[in-house]
Amino acid sequence: MVVNDVYALALSVLDEINTGGVVNTDTGYEDKAPLTFDRIQRELAFYEGVNVMRRITSMADTLEISDDTALRVMPYAIAADFALQDKMSDEYGYCLGKYREMIPTIKREPKRVVDAYDILAGMQ
Repeated sequence: MVVNDVYALALSVLDEINTGGVVNTDTGYEDKAPLTFDRIQRELAFYEGVNVMRRITSMADTLEISDDTALRVMPYAIAADFALQDKMSDEYGYCLGKYREMIPTIKREPKRVVDAYDILAGMQ
């Protein structure tokens, strides 16, 4: 999933959509967005149980968290951050509440069990 795709979803949560149904991406958040995405991706990666190695530095970067988390949970966190920057308290409260509500639904990466002593060999 590319940062710019989730960025558009976050803006749509904040109703940054024109009458033609096109998301207004010229909102003034573009310069700060990569840092915001990097911070929030690291937080969400913790809940998924994955290790994020690369920093997000541009809107064209690829997220390392799952597409499911990026599409369902991350837009609310990003929108809450943007709403806080613009002092939009109602939108901030809604987005932050929705984000917190979605966190328990994040699916963890399955852990791979290494059978170092070959204990499970006869169980197949």
